[in-house]
Order: sequence, then structure tokens, then C-alpha cells
Amino acid sequence: MNVGLAYYKEYYRNADLRPERNDQEAYNKDAVKAMNDQLIGASLEGIKSRIDIMPNEIVNKSFELKTTYPGLLAGSGYLHEFSIEEALMLGFSFDHSSGLPCIPASSVKGLLRYACEVNNGAYLRQLVGEVVSGLIGFEPKRFVEEVFDGTTGDSRIGIYQRDIFFDALPIRSLNNDAHFMGEDFITPHINRDDRKFDGLKNPVPLKFLKVLPEVTFQFNFLLRGEKAGLSAQNREDLFKKILLELGIGAKTNVGYGQFVEETEQEKQEREAKEQQLKKEIEEAEIAAREKEAEKKKKSADKDFIDEFVEIPHGLPIVQLDRTFTGEIFRIADKKYFIRYEVEGKACEFKRIRKKIKPDDSIPKEGDHVEVRIQCDPEKKGNPFSITITIKS
Repeated sequence: MNVGLAYYKEYYRNADLRPERNDQEAYNKDAVKAMNDQLIGASLEGIKSRIDIMPNEIVNKSFELKTTYPGLLAGSGYLHEFSIEEALMLGFSFDHSSGLPCIPASSVKGLLRYACEVNNGAYLRQLVGEVVSGLIGFEPKRFVEEVFDGTTGDSRIGIYQRDIFFDALPIRSLNNDAHFMGEDFITPHINRDDRKFDGLKNPVPLKFLKVLPEVTFQFNFLLRGEKAGLSAQNREDLFKKILLELGIGAKTNVGYGQFVEETEQEKQEREAKEQQLKKEIEEAEIAAREKEAEKKKKSADKDFIDEFVEIPHGLPIVQLDRTFTGEIFRIADKKYFIRYEVEGKACEFKRIRKKIKPDDSIPKEGDHVEVRIQCDPEKKGNPFSITITIKS
């Protein structure tokens, strides 16, 4: 499902706001709860199977970071609120095309710029010292101007020499069934009559949507040339370090939006599981193809049957579950004329419909066949059926 479309376009579609409805509250509660179940039940693998979310050819630097508990909240300032019990109250940021939860490029760039400017660049200078050893004369202000403003001194850097920041999208979920969305609550204590007594007010739990822990996001960049003495690789390492230390999104002060980098052991274990799963899928596909090929092979030899042909007069019923040998002596107007002999009595069929597949198994005149005559006394209408099988 397209989670973004469901959240912003279809979420309240089944709600009924007519005042004359007696069970409006219960009905709307069930309606939004059903939508909640769809949203948190979405599988990332199901979405990835329909779209390509990997970086395109213009991305030259990227890294992957995994969400930690309690998850990620991005786009909470967007409007998504209605006074229905069980409704998800906060907005969320989704990619317009895929409907995947998205950390917008503007948010990524804004956070990185903030980190580079905080304390007049002291924090940036510290991080650069950890990322690049032996760098002398680094100027935080120059770095901000060249990377984020696209200027160097009094001149502007050409558009084809500037760094570009892209949206960050989820690429993997380690949760059961690749689930990637979940629910959480905030419990504000607000006394609207006198804010001094906020702490004495009963909390009002508000449900909101979040990205679950154990969901891996890919951060993508196009980093060109050297900026303020830092290479593209140096800047990638710097940006990763900032995101790991500061996090991104809303409610980072209570743990949301924090990331960890996958360890080498975790990566090896995950890749081994992915390879095993890929192998199992390939084996299942091969088995399915072989089964289909066997089915087609059997279909090539499948009987062509006409259940409504006439049985030769005088043929004893006691003999109507027997097989006889015959041949096709004429084919005309998609009908097969078959001659065979039963206890010395010559018999012919003239109304056998053509039901042979594939084309290379279409019978020809002179082909030998087996004729099996059966009788089902309990069958309504004509109790007789005749099966014609081509002899190989």
C-alpha cells in the first residue's frame, strides 16, 4: 500500500460526520482504527517490490543508518488532526511518489548546517579534527559558505560544482514481516485556564504515527570536489558523524530520531540471511517452473474428450468401461472421424471436438488412438463418456 496516500488522502474517508447518526462516535472510532491497522501493518518489502528507491546514477556518496528505540518522527508539524477517538493526531513526512516515510533533503541539509554553525563553528572544528587528522587552517565559516550557501568569497559557485542533498528513505526493516510503521503516544498536561497548574492537570494521551526502530535509512548526497580543504569522502564522514551524534526529526530530546551504524558482524549476519532467503526464493521459482513445465508436458498428452457423443447402438453396457484401439481416418471442420472395432463390430465417431494442446500434439489422419468408453448411470442426461488418447 502507499502509506502516504492512505494517511493524507484516505484516512478519514470512511468517517461519518453527519450529526443525525446515533452511533457516530463508535462508528468513526472503528473506521480510523481500521486505517491505523493498515498503516502499521504495511510491509517495506511489499512497497520495495513495486518501486525503485535506490539512489540513481547522480548520487556519488551515501551511507546507511538504523533507527533505534523509540523510533523516528519526521514532519510532525504537518496538519493531520480531527477529534475522533483512536485517530493519529500528528502529521508525518512521506515521499510523494512512493508513499514511504521520508526525511526531506531540506531537513537533512538544515540539521547539518545547524551543526556546522553552532557555537560559532566550535563543534564543527572539533568534529573535523576527529574526521581528518593533520588538517591545518580549517575555517568553519568558509566551509558553511562553500557547502551550504554555494559561495566562495565574493563569487558564487557554479550550480554544477555545488553539493546536493537528497531525501533519506528507508531501504530495509529488521522487524517481523518487514513492518516499518508504528504507533506511540504523547501525554500533554495542559491547564488552559492557568498554565501554572499544568503539572496538576490529568494527561490527555494523543496517538501519533512513527517509524519503528530497526529500520535502515539511506542518506544520499552528490558531493563535488573539495570544499574548504575537505574532500568529498571527508564531508561524507563528517555528515554521518553529525547525524549519529545529534539525530534528526522531532522529539530528539526524548530519544526519537537517533541512529546507529550497522556493525560488521551484524552486516555479515544480515547478508547471510538475505543470501539464504534469495536462494530459497530462487529454488522455489525453479521448482514452480519445473512443475509448470511438467504440467504442460502432461497437457500435451492430455485426452481430448467429448462427453456428448453418441454411443454405437447395441453396444452392451457391461462393456462400457473398456479401452479399444482405433485410428483417425479423417479430419474435417475441426472434427475428428475415428474408426475402431468392438468385438468385431465396426464403430465410428463423427462429432469429436478438437481439444488438443499444444500445437505440436495436434493429431493427424492415420494416427493411432485408444478409445475408452465409460458409463455413469447416475449422471443426468447422457450417461456415456468417451475418452480418446493419442498413442505415442
